[in-house]
Amino acid sequence: MKHPAATYAAAFLEAAKDGKISSEATGRFFKILRRNGDLAKLPEILKNIESLYYKKEGITKVEVISARILRKDEMEKALRERFGTKLVVDFLLNPGIIGGIILKINDELVIDASVKRRLEKLFAK
Repeated sequence: MKHPAATYAAAFLEAAKDGKISSEATGRFFKILRRNGDLAKLPEILKNIESLYYKKEGITKVEVISARILRKDEMEKALRERFGTKLVVDFLLNPGIIGGIILKINDELVIDASVKRRLEKLFAK
């Protein structure tokens, strides 16, 4: 029987005790996925597990996407001042944005101050 990725994620977290899950339980989880023909959903399931866990623990996930390497410590300090100390900050490089930054909070686009977006807007007129 096929289930949505969110259902598998919730079940996995429910099985975790104190944020830990045994290797035996993990093995059973993978067997269920395989038996249900849902192994291809694993990347989506993992993303859902992460989101549910962060939400439960009150952790804000921040992605900072830039075209070049940033001074991570300064950026992280500013983000912690703005959003609190329970942050997970990922810095990603994407030369395709040409310059500027893209900021995502909990997988939602908050700021797109990339040169690529500005050029797209300019030429869309």
